[in-house]
Amino acid sequence: MKHILWATIALATASNLGAQTTSPGGTAQKKQNPPSTGVKAAPQMTGGVNRFGDLIGLQTGWSFQILSARFTFDPFDDYTRMFPVANEKLLVLSVAIKNMSKGDSAFNPAAHSFQAIDVNNDVHEQTAYKLLSKPGVEFFPSLKPGQGFGQGGVNTVEVAIKVPLNTKLTKLILKQGRFGTKEEVVRFFLAGATEAEAGGKPDPKNVIAALPESAVKGTPDSVTGLYPSNNYYFRIDGFSTADKLGGQDLEEGKKWVIANVTIKNGLSVKQGIWNFHGPVLGDNAVLIDTDGEKYAAVRFIRKKSDDEVSGEFEPNEQLPFRIAFMVPKSATFKSLKYGSVDGHSYLIDASTAGK
Repeated sequence: MKHILWATIALATASNLGAQTTSPGGTAQKKQNPPSTGVKAAPQMTGGVNRFGDLIGLQTGWSFQILSARFTFDPFDDYTRMFPVANEKLLVLSVAIKNMSKGDSAFNPAAHSFQAIDVNNDVHEQTAYKLLSKPGVEFFPSLKPGQGFGQGGVNTVEVAIKVPLNTKLTKLILKQGRFGTKEEVVRFFLAGATEAEAGGKPDPKNVIAALPESAVKGTPDSVTGLYPSNNYYFRIDGFSTADKLGGQDLEEGKKWVIANVTIKNGLSVKQGIWNFHGPVLGDNAVLIDTDGEKYAAVRFIRKKSDDEVSGEFEPNEQLPFRIAFMVPKSATFKSLKYGSVDGHSYLIDASTAGK
């Protein structure tokens, strides 16, 4: 006999979630190896329909509940250290899970991966899991019957899926069938899509919170004053000038303009400053004058000396330093383009630079 809790969940999902859909011809499709983004034409698989907030019993012996969803540029501090590169963002789901089987069970993230489908029917399915209270730790928990995470929104599991920055998503697919059915997947038709775009009726409860206004406008977070980029955060602390810089000669008619910067480690492990700047000096730091001329960074130096900045810093540690630009004495500036070589760059007001 099936466990009584499973019978209850199966009846609830059947009554609340509506009729299942089937694939053309009723045949199951072979699963693809997960790409990072943009594989055309998701195969149609047999599946049910669900909504955010509702409890699902899955064939793996786990209950699953999407509590909320949001877009973000923030690094995702999971075991793989996922972060959105330029022209990407992360879709992050806050999730509750529970072991509903009769014995101890290990939750396998690979068996509970997601696909995010966009308006062009492109598939994005690079999925990462973490437990909110244990960032940076591989998520593969073994729990006793009835144990779980995220119930009541406490100590939730977070799931991140990489998607292109400007794409419009129409549905999410959890690649696991509901308990008591022969389904292969569960679909979530997203609010904001049309029925024609999603291939099913969008549910007003399936809302993904938009990127913060600061991210859209390219301004720092209103509370922390920080920009997310790669697995780091940074802020611009102002601009200054210098006639000398560690004995390095200035070219004739030039001056040093200094951007004062603080970078924060966004992970639960040590990181090196050069993971942010990359191997090529100046590629990620460019001053732009009012005529559109661009001046790449010449040096990255310490806050209180002219020595090159280097080394590692601890989780959540902040490191102040300076970026030096050699520019014409007559130049006036409009913006600073800055960010990680791998992550998002921002156009930051630099009208006070060189003054």
